Amino acid sequence: MGIPADDQFSDFNNVHHRTKLAKLLEAAKPHGIFIADVLGGYNVYQGPRNLSAAIKYGVQWPFNEPLAIVPAMAAATESLGFRVMAATTYEQPYHLARYLDSAARNLGATKQPKHDERYAIAEEYLRIMYKLWQESWRDDAMVLNRETGVPGPYIRQPSPQRTRLLFQAGTSKAGKAFASQYAEAIFVAGHSPAIVAKNIAEIQQQAQEKFGRDPKAIKFLALICPIIGKMEEEAAAKFAGLQNYGDINGALALFWGWTGIDLDQYDEDQGLRHVESNTIRSAVEDESESDVDGFNIAYALKPGTFVDIIELLLPELRKNGLFWNDYLVKGGACRENVTGHVGQKYPADDHPAARYHWRVGVEKADHVIPPEPEQESKHSLKRQLDISPETGRPKRRESARVP
Repeated sequence: MGIPADDQFSDFNNVHHRTKLAKLLEAAKPHGIFIADVLGGYNVYQGPRNLSAAIKYGVQWPFNEPLAIVPAMAAATESLGFRVMAATTYEQPYHLARYLDSAARNLGATKQPKHDERYAIAEEYLRIMYKLWQESWRDDAMVLNRETGVPGPYIRQPSPQRTRLLFQAGTSKAGKAFASQYAEAIFVAGHSPAIVAKNIAEIQQQAQEKFGRDPKAIKFLALICPIIGKMEEEAAAKFAGLQNYGDINGALALFWGWTGIDLDQYDEDQGLRHVESNTIRSAVEDESESDVDGFNIAYALKPGTFVDIIELLLPELRKNGLFWNDYLVKGGACRENVTGHVGQKYPADDHPAARYHWRVGVEKADHVIPPEPEQESKHSLKRQLDISPETGRPKRRESARVP
């Protein structure tokens, strides 16, 4: 199969490749770059627990820690936003808050919690993050004076945004309920514009009716992977060429890993409808004109796909008034540029995070923290320690190593 000669994915460990890509993208003026995370290898295909296909075909393997990549790319740019994925099921809130201001793995979980339970964990998780980012420091707490102390249990001074712009992906029933309350921008995908539009409408309705949020303030980004040419024939030729580099086993390993579904149990012509899975439920929940605000662009070649977009697509979009010429706030907060509101660095007043915000002039005794719900997730975010009966201390964990 091989790799196309102009693809630079093999440079993933080269920091100069990363900074060069960041500069290339910022020159095109997109809102930001999304760097996903992979918590483990895809082992469902030809499984159970078989990593062979993922390793052999390089299916998101190997994979670097996103939070280690962003600082270098951010230092090389001024206005490009960076979005990283973090699993609230496994990351500890205090540590993640620290990482995002300047990944916890193997935290003792013996198995993955059920799909909907992970959203319950995420709700508790965000309430903790709001307390760290919004409530620990008053807006005017930091005074650059040696004689002045600083209040708050959270050691980091708040960033310009306090709570980061919150993106969410997943349009299962639980995913929509979570997004309608907490998300500021949502990645959506579907087999047709009608499915995407239906999901968007349901989230907007829940956001307004259940949580009192402005539904139009939530941004929706659809996933696309465009193959672009100067003429249709050129684009078709590019697409045909890319197909020569695809591998069915690699594609199956990826899809089975994403969905958690072993497709060997289905005939080739059997329809896939509602399937219970403990991974990405929304990918198979629906088989039925979207109202998206923008696009999350995946690449076929890196940086080739982005170069084609910059040179061939963006000039046409700008010619038709469909894409801006520059950032609304150069060097500003990501939230300002995404929402289109100059000065909106913090979450909107109708967002749950705003209720935790310790504002200027409010004394500590008068700063009321929202009460915790009566029923919390049965999967506590507090790490459960395995205590040794002999020593009374936590048992030492053995690392899983490859011999």
